[in-house]
Amino acid sequence: SARVSSGPWLSLSFDKSSLKVFTRSEVAKHSSESDCWVIIHGYVYDITKFGQEHPGGQNIYNNAGGDATEGFDLQNHPNLAFAEMKKLLIGRVDA
Repeated sequence: SARVSSGPWLSLSFDKSSLKVFTRSEVAKHSSESDCWVIIHGYVYDITKFGQEHPGGQNIYNNAGGDATEGFDLQNHPNLAFAEMKKLLIGRVDA
């Protein structure tokens, strides 16, 4: 959808090479509500502190430590979600 293609993973205004690079196994170590990272469109987000504020409730933890792209894309997230995601971005996964 158009909304997904305009998400922060494509519109971030900095060089992707400046982002810290994580392996999928490193992300997988952060798979609990008290330490939760997810991958969305190849970018790594630390959603630990945001989890309790998430309007969608506990669904945010469905892919804790893994790739949440499909689950994220299936939801109709408001523009505010994309703004919030920029604050939670900590890196990208290795190719």
